[in-house]
Amino acid sequence: MKLRSILFALVLLLPSLIGLTALTGTSSSIDNIHSVRAAIVNLDEPVTPDSGTTLPAGRQITARLTQGAGSEGSTSLTWDIVSADTAATGLSDGTYAAVVTIPKDFSSGIADVLQGASTTAPQVSIEANGSSEVMGLISHAVVTSASKEFGTTLTVNYLDASLAGTGQIASGMEDAADGAGALADGSSTLYNGASELAEGSATLSDGVSSLANGTVTLADGMSTLANGSVTLADGMSTLTNGSSRLANGATTLSNGMSDLRTGSNQLSTGASTLSTGVSGYTSGVDNAASASATLATGADQLVTGVASYTDGVQQVHDGITQPSGASSVSLKDGAAQVADGLSQLASELQNVDTAALDGLPGQLDSAAEGAGELKAAADSLPDLIEACGQGDAAACQGANTIAQEISGGADTLNQQLSAGASSARSSSQSLSGQISTLKTSVSTLSAGASGVSSGIDTLAEQIDSNLLGPNAAQLNAGAQQLASGSSTLNNGLNTLSSNSQSLNSGANRLASGSSTLADGTASAADGADTLAEGANDLADGTADAADGARTLSDGTVTASTGANTLADGAVSASDGAETLAGGAQSLAEGSFTLSDGANTLVDGLRDAGNQIPVYDTDEASAMSNAIASPINVSYSSAQAGTKTSLAGGASVIALWIGALITVVGLGAMGSRRIASATTPVNFVRSSARPAVLFALGQSVLLAAVLVATGVSLAHPMAVLVVIACTAISLTIVHQGLLAVFGQRGGVIASLFLLVAQVVSMDGVLPAQPGGVFTAVRQAFPLPTAADALTTLITGIGPSVGRAIAVVVAWAVVAFVASIAAVARRRQTSLGSLRAAAAQA
Repeated sequence: MKLRSILFALVLLLPSLIGLTALTGTSSSIDNIHSVRAAIVNLDEPVTPDSGTTLPAGRQITARLTQGAGSEGSTSLTWDIVSADTAATGLSDGTYAAVVTIPKDFSSGIADVLQGASTTAPQVSIEANGSSEVMGLISHAVVTSASKEFGTTLTVNYLDASLAGTGQIASGMEDAADGAGALADGSSTLYNGASELAEGSATLSDGVSSLANGTVTLADGMSTLANGSVTLADGMSTLTNGSSRLANGATTLSNGMSDLRTGSNQLSTGASTLSTGVSGYTSGVDNAASASATLATGADQLVTGVASYTDGVQQVHDGITQPSGASSVSLKDGAAQVADGLSQLASELQNVDTAALDGLPGQLDSAAEGAGELKAAADSLPDLIEACGQGDAAACQGANTIAQEISGGADTLNQQLSAGASSARSSSQSLSGQISTLKTSVSTLSAGASGVSSGIDTLAEQIDSNLLGPNAAQLNAGAQQLASGSSTLNNGLNTLSSNSQSLNSGANRLASGSSTLADGTASAADGADTLAEGANDLADGTADAADGARTLSDGTVTASTGANTLADGAVSASDGAETLAGGAQSLAEGSFTLSDGANTLVDGLRDAGNQIPVYDTDEASAMSNAIASPINVSYSSAQAGTKTSLAGGASVIALWIGALITVVGLGAMGSRRIASATTPVNFVRSSARPAVLFALGQSVLLAAVLVATGVSLAHPMAVLVVIACTAISLTIVHQGLLAVFGQRGGVIASLFLLVAQVVSMDGVLPAQPGGVFTAVRQAFPLPTAADALTTLITGIGPSVGRAIAVVVAWAVVAFVASIAAVARRRQTSLGSLRAAAAQA
């Protein structure tokens, strides 16, 4: 039992012991270093400094680095000049062990240092792959050496020029001291002049202040004058407007009175003509009334004669065709004469013009409207006259009197015209209606008389053949119609005759009023003309006065503005004089201070000139070589020891061997255990559990050994996780090897795989291998796990995720292969038992 415990402890400690042995036994030999490749990324752009010579600093340092690289037996790296993307990819996948990047402004930075525009040395960055400490150190040494030599050359040139110029600086300091002495003398003279300027500017300030006070008083007076002139101009403008309105109103009144005078004359003439026509018309109406009375009497007699018709046809015939008694005219001839007279009367009535009567009321209304307008103009005349303002009082009083007379006469005329127009309107309307009725009655009577004459003629002709019958009745009816029409005509003419007196009276009054209106309007028109002339003269005078007032106002405003400007300028001049006085005083004080400072400057420049060292050409060259320093170089490399570089590979090898010993020592894949009654899956899982626990213990101990031996871990926890994952995966892989190939075959297969993977690992071969070795590195667990650990330990290298995926894939494949192998071996065992039983 004690021996078994010791065996378990040795199995548990075996990977740690192997790793410790590998790390402590490593050496720092550097064989075949010329086969290690590094990349140069030159981003520099050449510049042309003030000297005129192009400076391609990037190409110069590239040429220095690649000089003699890659030759047989050379101790230099193999350099490739590539792009930034190619270099980054190559550094990640291990193609390049280091990358040197020359920045874009490298030449510009060196030129700035040479010309004194900058004191910062340009920087070159170096990024080395920490997978091999030997490669990182050599690339660091080579690049640093090249940079130092290049930087030293530039610095020597710069220091040569700088130190050689110290003599010129000392000479310039002497000249500056002389100039400062002259400045001190001039500042003393400036102080004297500034003092005199201060006194004069004080006197100027007093005088300008007095001027400013006087100009302010002048500005106030001009402002008051300007306000008064503006008020005067406004009043004159108002007076001008009133005078203009008065002149316009007087002109309008004069024009209206002229028109009224013309209209009143025409009205008087028309009224006289109308009176004469009305008199003739009424006489004709009286005559027509007398004739219509006679006609009515004849019609009555006709009715009586027709009534006697029934007494005897013979008497009727005799009465129609022969004269009756002392009369020499028969009824037939008398009817013809009546018809002719009625036709003549109808023609005369048609010639009577009632249109003149219809237009008479309109003329009277127009006259009345003209009189009303005259009265309205006369009523507005006093208001216009009152606007005279400062005009002639006597003329305004006369215009007022005339206006009152015009207003009274126009009022009386308007009343008379309105009454006459109303009477004429009613009379003309009645007369027009009666004449229209008379025309209708006369036309009817004329037609009836013509019918009577025609009937009498027919009666005379036909009486012999037809003395009795319907003709007698028709004759009676015609006589009745004639009597009725004659009576109607007589009544209408009597009514027309009774209204003729009223018509004559209204026409006479119209003629008389029109004559009076014509006389009054003539006088009013003369007065209106006189008023218009006076109003125009007044308007012209007030307009001239307003123009003068505006001119005066503009002049005073301009003067006021100028006075204000003068006052402002005087105040500003006063302020400026005070400022000048203060500035002159300050100038005097400053010039005194300047004189002291210039003297101090002279002393300081002379002291500085004495302290500046002066070198000749040889001394400057020797001094520059002594103090030159290289350009700055920044590094991004895992600068770890050899143990750190080899820790990843040694750890995975130790884990492989530890897994082999653990699985073999536990005997999990023995024939007796495989023949157990559990299923293949449960058997493989339960058999792997103790080995996995051992693998976890080995992982913790191995990580502790790495820390104890001084290996620098960039990511300690990630390193522990990757070691544990790799240990568990390798344990399952070895369990699968023993399950598939048996005890001896599994050990042989494990050792073969170990050798194949070790020779392809980084750090074993100094150069990057190719062909089959590259395929082994990418597909097998040890090289990928070693790269992952190196990345986590140094912080530089390929991705860790791919390595974990590879080791997990091997574990999954091995676990499935173990299940299949256990199932196959159980079938083989069962077949052997059956064969043995058959032989027995």
